[in-house]
Amino acid sequence: MFPIDEELTVDDICPDYNGLFGDLMANNSASEAWWSFSGKPEAEQNVVLAGARSNSKIAAATKDRSCFLRTSRKFRDAVRLNLQFAMPIVADIEDLVRIAIASNSVLVLRPESSFHRLLAHGVAEYLAVESSSVDAHGERLVLLSCKGIGLNFPDKHLVDYMT
Repeated sequence: MFPIDEELTVDDICPDYNGLFGDLMANNSASEAWWSFSGKPEAEQNVVLAGARSNSKIAAATKDRSCFLRTSRKFRDAVRLNLQFAMPIVADIEDLVRIAIASNSVLVLRPESSFHRLLAHGVAEYLAVESSSVDAHGERLVLLSCKGIGLNFPDKHLVDYMT
């Protein structure tokens, strides 16, 4: 359904990127906070991390809902009107994106139609990854990438909101 274009490489699409840790170290205040935290005893670090985990569990439900609401009205309406057709496509795209982007790759999709392209962009909105359509050799491709933002995917899959 969405073959991956093997002729394009990440270097063709994205500029060089140092990674999240490189960005962290480039920011003076963030790197100072990192070194301060990493210099603490392990027991103290665990207390800080436990607090962060409990706060994130409370916020997870609202975060997932807000991720869904950031998708465009056009996407939500299109899915609602074509629910049985759209659900498996959305699920496939989301699985591909979660795997590819988590491994710091750029995902290149060849959508079969403008509807498939709309679904790909909607999934990108939900997951907060960058998406763009490009014309390559007379066909439209959708490029999905994570440029410099932290990966914090919603816990719920997008299709959970469709049912």
